[in-house]
Amino acid sequence: MKISDVIIYSDFEMFLYGIGVLLLFTAALQYLGMARKKENLNEKLINRAFGIVYICITIQFSFLVLYLLSLEGNLELENVSLLSEWLYRGSWIPWYTFNAIFFRAVEKIQDKKIPVGPILGIISIFLVIFLPFDIFLILLFIPLVIVGCYYTHVLFTLMKWAKKELKAATSFVILGSILVTNSVIDISPVMMMIGVIPSIVLPLSLITGAVLGMAPTILNPKLFLRSRRYWYVFCASVIGYPVVMLIFSIIFIPEYSILTFIGLIYYSLECAFFLKSILKEERGNNSKKVDVSGVFTRPETITEEEVSVSKEKKVCLVCKGKIFKFNYICPDCESFYCDKCYNALVEIENACWACNTALDESKPSKTFKQKKEEVVVEEGVPKKGVGGMK
Repeated sequence: MKISDVIIYSDFEMFLYGIGVLLLFTAALQYLGMARKKENLNEKLINRAFGIVYICITIQFSFLVLYLLSLEGNLELENVSLLSEWLYRGSWIPWYTFNAIFFRAVEKIQDKKIPVGPILGIISIFLVIFLPFDIFLILLFIPLVIVGCYYTHVLFTLMKWAKKELKAATSFVILGSILVTNSVIDISPVMMMIGVIPSIVLPLSLITGAVLGMAPTILNPKLFLRSRRYWYVFCASVIGYPVVMLIFSIIFIPEYSILTFIGLIYYSLECAFFLKSILKEERGNNSKKVDVSGVFTRPETITEEEVSVSKEKKVCLVCKGKIFKFNYICPDCESFYCDKCYNALVEIENACWACNTALDESKPSKTFKQKKEEVVVEEGVPKKGVGGMK
């Protein structure tokens, strides 16, 4: 088959691409809407980052759809018009832009000083704009694999330290990102030239990825976390993608085999370390079946100095430890809690030690004063305990 005989799209496929783009934009609005409702600053930042991610992907696929339309049904690499070339180049700029923004958001939460993500994004955008088009198409997958691996690392790191709700939501985003990335790769001129993958698969992969990415904003993702099997299936799905890509590259594009093999090893290691953290967390939870309330007993009073130190030096108000990873910030008094102490307090009393604000608004709160009053009633003592600082 000649290059000029390769049919790029049908009207029905373009219709499916349109549905996929609409779903991506809807996912963006959903995450931005969730960010406005979040009280926790870190959760607000992450949901806002997810929203920006889907906005940029929406822009990317809008460029890709225009690129396909500009080809008028045929692919002729030797005679690609200037419009088609820059529509395709332009589609990669929002891709690397969203990666840079998202990376920086997570790096900021982790208190990382060196902006690795934005640096990778800027270098990739530079290559997209200034490389000759034929060289750009050949080297396209190198920055894609590097940035993709770092993106996966950031998301897996986020899952390790996040609460269950965000952990589950991030797993859906990872699976959705894999399918969306698959569509991006398969639309590339190099993959179209091979012509092995049916063109109908690409928009269907996009739609499925968009639905998975949007799922946490509609469903309760914690429903999937009741069984350890979910995480096994999740990791198997994540590893399965580079396995398929490796087999495909060995058969059709041998020169990319080493690159895909590196991606497979990296994904496998990320999944292995993540499963290890999940199993360790479960063992930790099982070993904490004993009463831990004594460890987190609130003092009679919380001084203003303790609250000020917590806010200024970013130390946990409970354990006084320095916070390096994900944390909770009280929306009223802005006191800091490490993730471990936050989760323990939510189970025990669900109230901020400094101002008695509910830590988790979805659960009932029992303030320090209420707990002391209960003890007084039981003992028949007519005095009340001292509450937290107001």
